[in-house]
Amino acid sequence: MPSFFFAAGKPSRFGNDARRRKKTSCSPRELRGAPPVQHSESMASFRPMSDPGVLRDAAADEDADLVARAKGGDRRAFDILVERHLPRVWRVVYRVLRQREDTEDVVQEVFLTAHRSLREFRGDAKLSTWLHRIAVTRALNHADRSAEKVRRASDPIEAAGEPSSPAPTPLHALEAKELRRRLADCLEKVPEA
Repeated sequence: MPSFFFAAGKPSRFGNDARRRKKTSCSPRELRGAPPVQHSESMASFRPMSDPGVLRDAAADEDADLVARAKGGDRRAFDILVERHLPRVWRVVYRVLRQREDTEDVVQEVFLTAHRSLREFRGDAKLSTWLHRIAVTRALNHADRSAEKVRRASDPIEAAGEPSSPAPTPLHALEAKELRRRLADCLEKVPEA
């Protein structure tokens, strides 16, 4: 972006950061001497080629048909659902875990869970929403388990081997009894003053 868009200043260490610089009061067209374009002119000729909502509804309808077939036992229908939703589920899980191997494991768990629970899928929400919820839950559970493993692995060895409040064992009780007996014998030998 040309430097005349922003007031003079030192660029951030991350490059041209528009959020940290003040914008000048004039637009690029005004700087070049061209008259500003009226929004009504520019938007009058703009017509979307297709309504994205219609495309999403068609995909949701096709997913609903595939879910119905998969509930009936059609393995190919479930395979198509997996192929269709795998990239999105992968991205969701990877954003949580940030490790490829863990992501592969959790994505496999997500689709296994979806396959096992497909009969309970009511269709109140889109399939992609349901899979997203499963993916987030499984990824967070995996992250919690991994954090617990790291925490346990980082505990000191001495503390892991000894209980925090040791209960007296029979050997400890016998040693304590013997120590009290010896102490009593020694105290009897001490002359009274």
